[in-house]
Amino acid sequence: MIQLAEPSATSLVESLDKAIAKRRNCQLLSPDGAHDWVRKTYTWQNVAERTEIVYDKISAATEVTLADRLHRYNKCGLVAGKIFIFIAALNYLLLILCNWISPVQNIDLAIDCRKLRRLKTGGVNLEQSS
Repeated sequence: MIQLAEPSATSLVESLDKAIAKRRNCQLLSPDGAHDWVRKTYTWQNVAERTEIVYDKISAATEVTLADRLHRYNKCGLVAGKIFIFIAALNYLLLILCNWISPVQNIDLAIDCRKLRRLKTGGVNLEQSS
């Protein structure tokens, strides 16, 4: 059974209610029917485009400083906030250790595929230009 929902609490509850009602009324898709629906709905191109949209949104977001992040964690509760701060500080120390072991300057950067796509859609053959 597959029931899609928007990433909000209201939509998740509504989708869950629909799924429970389908289960109670024996209106579920067979496993083969569900597989066919997923195969027709999602293609590799479709999934890649959706993933690119998510990455673009993340890269456009402003970066939160460590101090702001710790301040936000502190608002999560008297005990939980302190645990979150401890975990975040431990994570930060691990990041510093990893950066010491393998400095960022020594890591190769990935190619920006958006530039390649613009070249490709502009009529340039990428295989000949590289």
